[in-house]
Amino acid sequence: MGCDTLIAERLADLVASQEPIVVAPVLTYTLTPIARLHPGGISLPPEMLVEHLQAICDELARNGFRKIVLAHAHGGNVPMHQMILWTTIDRAKQYSLYSIPPLAGTSEVIGKLKESQEWGHACEIETSLALHLFRNSATWAVPGQTLSAAARPGCRPGFDPGGLGGALPEYCVGEPAKASAEKGRQIMAAWVDTVVDVVRKVKKTGGGGRHGRFAPEQ
Repeated sequence: MGCDTLIAERLADLVASQEPIVVAPVLTYTLTPIARLHPGGISLPPEMLVEHLQAICDELARNGFRKIVLAHAHGGNVPMHQMILWTTIDRAKQYSLYSIPPLAGTSEVIGKLKESQEWGHACEIETSLALHLFRNSATWAVPGQTLSAAARPGCRPGFDPGGLGGALPEYCVGEPAKASAEKGRQIMAAWVDTVVDVVRKVKKTGGGGRHGRFAPEQ
């Protein structure tokens, strides 16, 4: 529990060690409806999250920041990652906002490293990141599960994300036992390099009112 939050904090710290930035506190609570089926799962309404994030960006701008970069480490944030930019454009905010999705820039290295056919949550990839970043913490493995093609997001009209809870009773995809700290190190290095590159590009852009969504391959 808390893995995505801890990874986001470490990601920001590593980026800041390579490129001067001001790091705001991580947002702990987010959209995770599937986790509500398990003890400890807390999910906030999507419209509340967008307004909450917009208010934080407005306050950062009030304090003098005109270029804001959002870096996501939770897969469930992808819809918010897109919506916050449209909301900011629609409201004609006078600051530049950029949003970077989870694991941006890591697809190539993940493709080379992964041994599991399935991955996506509490999987070989996420467990590798945790082993690399938090190797002194207690870790454990649970039996991997295969997500049927019919249950995957986007594979059929009217997909119900809550249905994943039934398809994945352990909330785990793939084979986490194949994870390693070395795999996590290489994945994290590619992720940090991508975010650093984005930040440097943003610093070279013009003033307020520009917004962008950086896709994983960018």
